[in-house]
Amino acid sequence: MAQGPPAGTGEALSYGLDFSPEAEQDTRAAYLWYESKRCGLGEEFLFCVEAALALVRDNPFLGRKVHDRARRIHTRRFPYGIVYGVEPRRIVVFALFHGHRDPEDWLRRVS
Repeated sequence: MAQGPPAGTGEALSYGLDFSPEAEQDTRAAYLWYESKRCGLGEEFLFCVEAALALVRDNPFLGRKVHDRARRIHTRRFPYGIVYGVEPRRIVVFALFHGHRDPEDWLRRVS
């Protein structure tokens, strides 16, 4: 896996961002749950997810390595982790999960 731009190029790589279908469902379910608790809270949740993903796009190796193929970064304010993989020129989000959820769920997605 690439660790950054080739030496001497002077430019940063632009990483694309892809969500697995499961990660899309995780995000949708969490958004709806927060929105049902308070109007606008789901939007605030999505803003925090987007902010964490912006950090990952700028520095894909920022997240803690939690598996051979995966890293994890936490969202601010909400107890969620984003599990993602770094591939050449793209980041694949495997799961968006609540901190109290069984980690076996996202481990199955990565393996």
